[in-house]
Amino acid sequence: MSIELNFDKVIEEMKEWEVSKGNMIIDLSSIFANLRKREKSKQPAFINEMPTEILLDIFSQAIPSSAINPFNTIAGPWALSKVCKNWNSIITTYAPLWTNITIDTSPNAIDVSKPYGKRLLDVLKHSQDQPLSIRFVEGKDSVPSDTHMLLHILMKHAPRWKNLDFTFSNPETIAVLDAVRGRLDSLESLKVSGSPGINADMPWSATPCRIFADAPKLRSVNVSLGGFTLELPFAQLKSFNDHWRGARAREMSIPEGISKYLQEMGQVEEYKFHGRELENVTHTMDHIRLPFLRALYAGDPRILRSIVAPKLEEVHVQLFNKEFREANLSALLLQIERSGCSLRKITLGDCIPVVNEFISILRASPTLEELTLTFTGWNDRVNSCFLEILPSLHIKGGGEGEGGVLVPHLTKLNVIVQHKHKSRSVPSMSFLKDTLIEAVENRRNHQVAGVAKLANVQVWVAVLVEWDMVVSPGVGNVERWNRLKEGGMGALFYVIGGKADDGCPPHISCMIRVNPDPKSPAYLQRQYV
Repeated sequence: MSIELNFDKVIEEMKEWEVSKGNMIIDLSSIFANLRKREKSKQPAFINEMPTEILLDIFSQAIPSSAINPFNTIAGPWALSKVCKNWNSIITTYAPLWTNITIDTSPNAIDVSKPYGKRLLDVLKHSQDQPLSIRFVEGKDSVPSDTHMLLHILMKHAPRWKNLDFTFSNPETIAVLDAVRGRLDSLESLKVSGSPGINADMPWSATPCRIFADAPKLRSVNVSLGGFTLELPFAQLKSFNDHWRGARAREMSIPEGISKYLQEMGQVEEYKFHGRELENVTHTMDHIRLPFLRALYAGDPRILRSIVAPKLEEVHVQLFNKEFREANLSALLLQIERSGCSLRKITLGDCIPVVNEFISILRASPTLEELTLTFTGWNDRVNSCFLEILPSLHIKGGGEGEGGVLVPHLTKLNVIVQHKHKSRSVPSMSFLKDTLIEAVENRRNHQVAGVAKLANVQVWVAVLVEWDMVVSPGVGNVERWNRLKEGGMGALFYVIGGKADDGCPPHISCMIRVNPDPKSPAYLQRQYV
């Protein structure tokens, strides 16, 4: 091969060079800069004369970092290995290019007429003894024999599994996977999920699955199952993401299924709890101490009341059930006061912002830096609460310093409303006008010792209504927002749907589809700031 590359000419005259081969598109624009740094001489160089380390640098950047599909031989390292014998030798002996594997056994993703078992064996051979990251998906229409054959091949390399993302749709597949129990010496990250159908239909299994119970290095787990319960090494986990769905949510109660593992998770730093379908839930947990917990995602007040976490920095309250809308704020306040934690970030989803409780939470969080408020529904009561809450954020002036200001370290505020209304009676969103901008201006413009400037505000409103509804910052307020933006504050105010405000035109607008279905209605998105 005698392709001559003059780096000066390439870099100056070609901003982007793409080589296309089949499905493979390689963007080499960033590669030449590295080659130029490496190449001290200005003399032309030939690809076939380049050192192996430079070729590997090119290959590592050219091949996408996403997982390899063993059955697509016209993309990734497969394609580059076909260029010449030299490249084939280099690529097939460089293990890091072959360690990130994805397998989907759905009929539309796998060609049963091809020797796909051999191709998987080839990938595993090229990966040598390096740790593996595997994503394995069994679709609802997958042929069990094909799925199990490929799984058996992978299972022979179970001691090399470092990251596993496993989706199944057949209980028999879990039984096959049981053969790796006790052999997962390198597993650090695990995601296990059942397909939507199996979550909904699979009968409850009272016997816990112990496949991953003895993985000595496992630190991060994401579980989203139907009728299965996993027995895990909870005492060593750093991150646990638990989705309760289907039979698991209907048959298992918090005292039986959650209290036990919470008491074992003494090392956990991040805990995410999701359970929209939880039914048999009673409050029997109390004072479960998680000394290293830093981030908590929960929407059930019984979880919030039960955990004591002195190092907690982030709380994301995501509503599961409408009956909790008024209970979550008081539960969060109790947790903050009992834990004595210093929160930096709070996200409140669909909580009724009872004024006194909301202000008490802010007062109990003097270290708060980021506040996010999200709503999937809206009513006049919530709007009225906001009209009272926002003025409480004002800096009163007079140099009283940090002690006289709520959340003195607040630098980021997000307000997100996704409202779908189907009647003529449209609730007010008047807080989005003068009340909001006045609070933002006050926090941005006042100079008080020990009080941080508000650096970033994002307002995002989706008004997907059948009848006309006008949502905007209000006449004259756009200029006020833009002055803040010109003064260095990150600001964004945009609306999807509703009726245009004739007195307050946006500076950018375009039609978008909230639902990707081409038959779904298109809405106008207006950006005011």
